[in-house]
Amino acid sequence: MMKKLLTFLIPIIFIFSCNNHNKEILPGSDLGDFPLEVPEQNSLMARWEKKAVIDSRLIDDMEKAGDWRKEGIGEMSYTTERSRDGKQSLRFRTSLRDEDHYRRNRSEWDSFIGGQGGSSSVQLNFNEPQDWSEFNRISFWVYVHPTSMPTYCFVISFACEGAVNNATTQRMSHFVQDLKPGEWNHVMYEIPHLQRDKVTRFTINQTLRGHNPEEEGIVTYDFDQIELQQVEADQYQGWEVAPGKFSFNHIGYRPGDPKIAMAGTGAGDNFELIDRDGNVVFSGAVKAEENSRGKFNVIDFSGFDQEGEYRLRSGILESGPFPIGETVWQQPVFKAINFFFCERCGYHVPGVHLECHKDWQGFVGDQKLIINGGWHDAGDLSQGSFRTAMSTLSMLNNLEVLQADSGNEALTEKIRSELAWGLEWLLKTRFGNGYHMSFSVMRIYTDNQVGTIDDVVSPAANIPWENFLAAAVQAKAAMMLEKSHPELAQRARTAALEDWQAASDTCDVHKTLNYREASWGVSASILLKQMTGEDRYAEHAIKYGNMLVKCQEQKFVGGIPISGYFYNDTDRKNVIHNHHAAFEEAPLIALAMLCREFPDHPDWMNWYSAAVLHSEYFMKRGSRIAAPYHHLPNSVWKKSDILADTSRQRQADMLRQFNDGTKLNDEYVLRTFPIYRDNLFHGNTNIHMSSAWALAEASRLRND
Repeated sequence: MMKKLLTFLIPIIFIFSCNNHNKEILPGSDLGDFPLEVPEQNSLMARWEKKAVIDSRLIDDMEKAGDWRKEGIGEMSYTTERSRDGKQSLRFRTSLRDEDHYRRNRSEWDSFIGGQGGSSSVQLNFNEPQDWSEFNRISFWVYVHPTSMPTYCFVISFACEGAVNNATTQRMSHFVQDLKPGEWNHVMYEIPHLQRDKVTRFTINQTLRGHNPEEEGIVTYDFDQIELQQVEADQYQGWEVAPGKFSFNHIGYRPGDPKIAMAGTGAGDNFELIDRDGNVVFSGAVKAEENSRGKFNVIDFSGFDQEGEYRLRSGILESGPFPIGETVWQQPVFKAINFFFCERCGYHVPGVHLECHKDWQGFVGDQKLIINGGWHDAGDLSQGSFRTAMSTLSMLNNLEVLQADSGNEALTEKIRSELAWGLEWLLKTRFGNGYHMSFSVMRIYTDNQVGTIDDVVSPAANIPWENFLAAAVQAKAAMMLEKSHPELAQRARTAALEDWQAASDTCDVHKTLNYREASWGVSASILLKQMTGEDRYAEHAIKYGNMLVKCQEQKFVGGIPISGYFYNDTDRKNVIHNHHAAFEEAPLIALAMLCREFPDHPDWMNWYSAAVLHSEYFMKRGSRIAAPYHHLPNSVWKKSDILADTSRQRQADMLRQFNDGTKLNDEYVLRTFPIYRDNLFHGNTNIHMSSAWALAEASRLRND
């Protein structure tokens, strides 16, 4: 965050290690080349490798034929070519491409559906269920045979009789990545949170993700020395800080900001802030707090404002290093841009993949377009217009601040280059008349040849709110890139006008709008007004803004102390429950833009009041239930909405989570985390980041 309040960190998950610290990025510093080197010393596997093994039990040392079997297209055998321990190991070899699977899974227009490319696995089955309860870690070794491919990964899992499978249980699987070819890799999987009293099967599964045509596309693994271990397992649930650990902002703190940290068991009554040379530069008392979420040792060093690198020390504990500095916000932005670069589709990303998906297509009627480019989805290789648009908008906002204030030209150029890459994809995947590539599922690397069995062809869609969002991004880009990318800016201007018109033509015939249509309708209309100077866009912005206000709850329903949340549309029947994807920022971006653009309008107070209600009486007040972390709330839930679910299993799962929420009255609860509907889509960081963007917009608007 910076003095003006940075309102828009790139909307992806940032991963920071407790003991990792790269030098703070200063204006004009050399940022290095993408992709950045991975600090593997801070990885989960590296941390687990250091743990002492208290006890162990051998499962299979591969010295004699066991009850292994293979599933899928792979081959399995024992080999004496190498072993980690003893004389032999289990060899598993499989192609990453299963064309029979592509033939079996076809769309109605006879293309591959784009889902997983199949799987191939080796499984160890137990004749009698095994009780693994005394152990909390699975350990084994794998030798990866080198190929021309840059990356190797697989999934391990186990099955247990009687294990409960509902929306809140953890999946009994673990994704193993960053495997090193030409050497033995130690694979570990901590399982203290999983039921393991009657284990019947252990599986090593290779997802058949395809490969580029220049690559061999066949992986060979040698497995050995599978055992159960007992270790001091990581803390896996609850709000309390893990024993012996600090919870602090690994990005760092700005000098003038609040500086809060927490410590686990082992902390003393006082704390010290120490500099790089070990000198104590600040000290204070550790404040003990206790609530329904647990006991917390809170450390407040807000009174210290000198820039530098520091650690915290309390009792027998000492934290990893962190910076204090005005530009600490630039480091996560830089790392996020690196992440996007690594996710580029249709581009040779060194060490990640070659130029890819040249045969990926979208269509409307008889019109087809090649749709590679942009960025692969964070979870697979899929693409979607609103994801690309939101990411590009975030980059434009960061660029706007950097150009105005920081003087960090290296970071500025990195962002400008990456957002241009995303903008190009938005423009190339437009079919006209409002049709664009809303979403296309892709989970394999293909042969890059149009007309073959692995082609993925997806229909385009005409979705008004996505057209408004695209128009907003394109208009902002047209204005900001006019000097650096004049040809791209001109194409963005033309697309913005067309996409806005397509969306408004659809929305203007509706009597009601959903909150995303209203929100992005406001933002797009204001940006087009700024781009063209035409008053008709202002008229639409005001109209959509007043519809957005009608989507908001502005009373204390049933006497509950929470208000300002939004319904899905102006009918006000369904409260928004962000789940997996989140759009909390959209209404607040729109309200803030309205207030800034039309300060003398008669409806100004309505827009401002709506922003105050949401930020003060939903977000700020709702964050108290998550003290001392003060996570922003996810949603208000109504019991009758859950009871209306037609699936008895899902209703029971959701009702259990409802009852775990903070009770507001007999009918309503407030949830910090979503009410999950299954045990796959449990992402919540995206929701908190979306909410943080919304709160920051209100913060700038209210100067609070």
